[in-house]
Amino acid sequence: MNSPGSQIEIPGEPGLIRSVVPPVRVDLPLEAKTTDRLLWAGLAMAPAALSTAATAAAFMWMAFRSETPIAFVVLMGLAGLTALGTLHLASAIVIGILDANRSGVVLSIGRKGLQDHRFSPDMIPWSDIAHADTVTNASLDYSGIMLTFRSDRDGFRPILRLGSVANPAWPWGRQKNRLDLSVARLSVPGHILGETVLAMVRANDGKVGQISNVTGRRITGV
Repeated sequence: MNSPGSQIEIPGEPGLIRSVVPPVRVDLPLEAKTTDRLLWAGLAMAPAALSTAATAAAFMWMAFRSETPIAFVVLMGLAGLTALGTLHLASAIVIGILDANRSGVVLSIGRKGLQDHRFSPDMIPWSDIAHADTVTNASLDYSGIMLTFRSDRDGFRPILRLGSVANPAWPWGRQKNRLDLSVARLSVPGHILGETVLAMVRANDGKVGQISNVTGRRITGV
């Protein structure tokens, strides 16, 4: 458990009209709950999922009506890729709806470590984290943090969650040395959660950087 009674200072959230942003003091443990925004964000992705599913079905229909083996193979390949995209979207929708219905604290950040109850009730000590990479959304707010552990940890399974990184391992793949920590649409702003995680990782000799939210590749802090 994270013990109460401590504060840290993090950078304030930058803005378009503010040239100087004062730092912000954060009480630890910092705890975040889910919000209804997760539900609505998940439902908003439903049209895209239906569209990709219809496209996959159209490719399959054209494949079975094709007159050459090459056309059949190409169209079936396109159908398969589109179907995987549909599965990815559907996974994010279902997980978003499930997350929105969670009760209590889902993310706790303290002096000793962090707990993400969406993955595991176990606390992750800061000393176990080698690298923390931020992921930003269209409004330049933090939407996720990719944590890389110093050694493999059991019990974590990368899942496509709203605000997370595009994961080449897909929702059911296992990467025991990484945790995709989503900080989007929780009760505490993503900037506060993200900067608090970065500050604690730095304080415990970890490295920080930034990764692409499309490829999952590190672009700063290599």
